[in-house]
Amino acid sequence: MTMITFRRYQDKAIDDKREGKYMMKTLYGWLMMALILVVLTGCENRSTGNDDIHSVKDRYEAELMTIPGVVGVGIGQTDGKECMQVYVRQMTPELERAIPEEIEGYPVVVEATGPIVAPPGNSLQEQTGD
Repeated sequence: MTMITFRRYQDKAIDDKREGKYMMKTLYGWLMMALILVVLTGCENRSTGNDDIHSVKDRYEAELMTIPGVVGVGIGQTDGKECMQVYVRQMTPELERAIPEEIEGYPVVVEATGPIVAPPGNSLQEQTGD
């Protein structure tokens, strides 16, 4: 084998090695982009289980208030733990089935209060003069 032929094989080996590194860098770049995309799209408004009860209440209050018979939603304590409180006009079997026992790890306590109305002289219209 002549020196020129050996040199060609050596140059080809170096070129192949460089091309392999380039392909690995490109593959690594694409994998990193895919990972970032997965992380960013997975970080929507989902609970991590560590949300404070106020943010949990804010997320579920409107939905709970659409249940017929629910007149209010609040935050309280039960057995020394924070809980969601759902106030209903009157407890019925339908409400027992419709209201969850737990929301995002917080217990839900249902309390029958009857209708909730503002006392005379305390309505928003009377305060603002509308």
